[in-house]
Amino acid sequence: MIERLKKDFEEKGLEVEFLTRSRGKSDLLLLVNGCKHACLEEKYAPFPEDIPVISVKGEMVGSKYINEKDIPKFLVRQIVKLI
Repeated sequence: MIERLKKDFEEKGLEVEFLTRSRGKSDLLLLVNGCKHACLEEKYAPFPEDIPVISVKGEMVGSKYINEKDIPKFLVRQIVKLI
């Protein structure tokens, strides 16, 4: 999914750098969980208050169901709204 997301950003002419938590300050925290249990939310909580957080939980983005094949394009739209 991350590679598809990168491609979708490039197609929109947007440059995005994906970083790990240890690489410093970020503009957005995107948690990509493989299932609805959202283990990453527990691992990374508490979230920084000064940046937006988007969590993908299986076929859910936040609390909204999104067909799995549509998640990358949905994320691009959500992230573009934030920048």
